[in-house]
Amino acid sequence: IKEHGLDRFGRLMVRNVAQARALGERVEAAPELELLGPVSLNIVCFRYAPDRLEDPDGFQSRVREVVIREGSFYLVKTSLHGRTWLRTTLINPLTTESDLEALLDRVEALAAP
Repeated sequence: IKEHGLDRFGRLMVRNVAQARALGERVEAAPELELLGPVSLNIVCFRYAPDRLEDPDGFQSRVREVVIREGSFYLVKTSLHGRTWLRTTLINPLTTESDLEALLDRVEALAAP
C-alpha cells in the first residue's frame, strides 16, 4: 500500500470485479456452460454441464485436477445445491480477458471426445 497507494489497489479491485462480470456473461452465453448465479464481486462459480455427460459432478472434479496439474489456471471446486461447481476468484492484477477466454476454452476442450 505504501508503494502503490490505496487508489491503485482500488482501481485494480474494480477491474477484477469487471473481469468477473464479463466472465460470467461469457459463461451465460455459452450453451454448454452454466453460471451458478449473478456475479456481484470477483468470484465466478460455473460448470460445464451439457446433457450428454453421464457424471457431470465427476467431470468438474476431473477438469479441476487436470487444470491444476497443468499449472495453466487455478480453479477451486465447490459443492452447492448438491452439485459440483468450478470457482475462480479474480485477484491477480495481471489477469487479462484473454486469460479468462483461455480458461473457458480449456474447460470446454477437456470435454471434447
